[in-house]
This record gives sequence, C-alpha cells and structure tokens, in this order.
Amino acid sequence: MEKDQHGAPVAYHILRGHPGNIRYLDQTRYQWDRYTAFNPRTGLRNVIHYYRSRRGETRGVPMLAPVLEPLRMLTRYTQAELMAAVVSAMFTVFVKTPTGQGAGNLMPAPGARPVVTQAQDASAGKPDLQLGNGLILDLLPGEDVTFADPNRPNSGFDPFFLAMVRQIGIAIGIPYEVLIKHYTASYSAARAALLDAWAFFQTMRADLVDNVCSIVYSVWMAQEVAQGTIAAPGFFASPMVRAAWLGGQWNGPSMKQINPKDEVEAARIRVEQGFTTRAEETAQMNGGDWETKHRQRVKEEQMRKEGGLTDVPTKVQKTITQSVDETSDAADAPDKPEAA
Repeated sequence: MEKDQHGAPVAYHILRGHPGNIRYLDQTRYQWDRYTAFNPRTGLRNVIHYYRSRRGETRGVPMLAPVLEPLRMLTRYTQAELMAAVVSAMFTVFVKTPTGQGAGNLMPAPGARPVVTQAQDASAGKPDLQLGNGLILDLLPGEDVTFADPNRPNSGFDPFFLAMVRQIGIAIGIPYEVLIKHYTASYSAARAALLDAWAFFQTMRADLVDNVCSIVYSVWMAQEVAQGTIAAPGFFASPMVRAAWLGGQWNGPSMKQINPKDEVEAARIRVEQGFTTRAEETAQMNGGDWETKHRQRVKEEQMRKEGGLTDVPTKVQKTITQSVDETSDAADAPDKPEAA
C-alpha cells in the first residue's frame, strides 16, 4: 500500500495470483499490478480495503488472532482424550496366574491378529478362554480374572472444555452459548446470550455497511446517474445532495425468536406506546418492508371480502360476545321498582 504524508492510502499493489498456490505453475502470479485508491476523474474508490484496523498499521487484525493458540491446544487436547478413550477401551480382561505366564489362550478381538509368545507356548494344554454373554469360565487353580478400569471417558473433560470455550468466546466477543450452540440453560439465560451476541453482530454489521456496502452502492448509483438510467437532479453538483440521494437503511437478517408470542406482544406494546414504529418492528421481526407487507395485506383482505371469506377479528368478536351476554343478563334480571 502506498500512503501519503498523512497516512491516507494512495495506491494498492496487488498480486495477480496467490503466492502460496502451487497448483498452477503460472509465473504471472508473482507479478504486481498497481491500482490507485481513487479514480482521478470521478473521485470514486477503485479499491475497497476492508479490515479491522490497528493503530499505525495497514494490515488488519483477524478476529481469531487472539485465540488461535488456545484453539490449537484445545484441538490437541480433544484428540488426546479421544485416543485415550480408544486405547482404554481395548483393555478389557486380564487373567492373573500364580506362575506369571499369562492366559495365552484368550481369543483376540475380532479382526485382530493373535500374538504368540514363548510363555503362551509353555501354557499349551490350557482350555481356550473366550468372551461371550453370560459366559462361565473354568480357570486353572490359582488363576483369577480381573477387568480393567480405564477411567475413560474423562469426567473432567466437559467442564474443562466449556471453561476454555468461555475464554475463547470472551476474547472474540461472542457468548459461548452462541459460539457452540449450548442452549441448555433457562429461557432467560439463553435470551440474554442471544441479545449479547446480537449486539456484537449489529456492531459488525454497521461497520460492514459503512466500509463496504455503502461504498459499493454509491459507486453503482453514480454510474447509473451518469448513464442516465436513474434521474437524480443535483447528484454530481453538491456533496450534500449526493448524500441525500444515497441515504438509506440497510436491513439484514433479523434475530431469531425464542418465544414468538411474548416477543410479538412486546412489539405491539412498543408501537402503541410510541417507542417504535411498525416499519421498525417489521424490520426487526423478519427483516421485511412494512409498506410492502401493508399493500399485500390490503390486497389479501380485499380478495377475502370479494370471495365471501370475511371474518370478524378475535378481539372484536370477544367484545361483541361480551356485549350480547351483558344484554341477555340485563333482560333476564327482574325489574327494579322506581324510586319515589
């Protein structure tokens, strides 16, 4: 990257190919091309350099950089525990003999090749010992059968793993419940974890919108206006007018709902109290556009009326039923004498 005296980017030098790609023996991948940061005629960006900035650095910080070593060590620990469990499962039965020769006649595991030693040759004539369901073994005098205690799987593996995952989640800003989808706690704990993670996602989304999406949109809009495809008076005349034309709201995927009934009720109360609008709640609920949904609802209701499928809303129906009941009770009640 070329920078001016103030540290602003001037140009970028980009390789034509990845230097680590040895699949294609193409020497052009080692050639550099220079691209100016901004178009000298239009002033628009030629290169979008999106990264997590550091003070005094032009290279970004990967999100997993602080936790790469713990992740690697956790992977090795998991593999070691898995191997220990596999090895421990192979040790099943041991036969103790007073002579120390061992039970060389035990049948090997299915698919395994038996290993014959001199001690096993000396024990010729012993009865074959095989493992089976409900088997009764006839052992020689002084022999005893014991079973191995592998102590696997390790009972402390899961608590230690979760403790490490908590530290990794804290380092990257994501709750461990969301990181490994460990939703085994209460509803309140799960929702708190989702809200915490959603705040992090919103921050990352806003940064992506400001540094990538808005720039791409502005370049596309300028091209369309210059070609006459879109009429935007004053777009190139004033930066303020251009900013007004480029104004907008970026709505991405919405947060998933744990209890839709309660969350819809909360949204209804916020709209009634004036804290939010229907457009905002629609965008937060499913990422849709309220005006589009409103027009579609009007169309559907009109079609229902034309098809004779009109029905009374539940709330209105309850009010009508209550009024009818009160009228019936008043009619059945005896007449009270008028006051003199």
